[in-house]
Amino acid sequence: MSIELEREPVAAGTFYELRKSSLEEQIRGSYLHNLGPGEIPRQEFGKERLSIGFISPHAGYMFSGPIAAHTYYNLSKEKKPDTIIIIGPNHTGLGPSVSIAPWKFWRTPLGRIQVDEELRDYIIANSKAIIPEFSAHLYEHSVEVQIPFLQHIYGSAVKILPLVMKEQSPRVA
Repeated sequence: MSIELEREPVAAGTFYELRKSSLEEQIRGSYLHNLGPGEIPRQEFGKERLSIGFISPHAGYMFSGPIAAHTYYNLSKEKKPDTIIIIGPNHTGLGPSVSIAPWKFWRTPLGRIQVDEELRDYIIANSKAIIPEFSAHLYEHSVEVQIPFLQHIYGSAVKILPLVMKEQSPRVA
């Protein structure tokens, strides 16, 4: 289940820079900040994937960019994944308990990134709890703020699968 439309950024200009060049500089600055990893990731990815997941903050880059940079720096050292599942909290309260994004693409000032429609459709077909739905994602920043860091590392060479969770109980998780 997908539509042709792409999800436009709602956090650009507030949680991170609106202009492409400013955003690229903000991301580089996060890596080089004294609280960041101290260097910008190289485009030489590892040959192995040792991790199955990472945790990254979802606040504005001015508050959490250097900490988030550690996540993406470490991700860049491993084998490039085909798809990255991004799970974020639902701050708006809109939509179902767990919502999967129905768009084909998500856009940021760095361009657009493709959603893994095959994986999304598989999850929808095999889950009673995860529902494809727009409203939970329309104004939510938690997933969106991860995407520019991913684009900085991989460009459009990976796919994403965005989910947001309104209810984060053990039963739902």
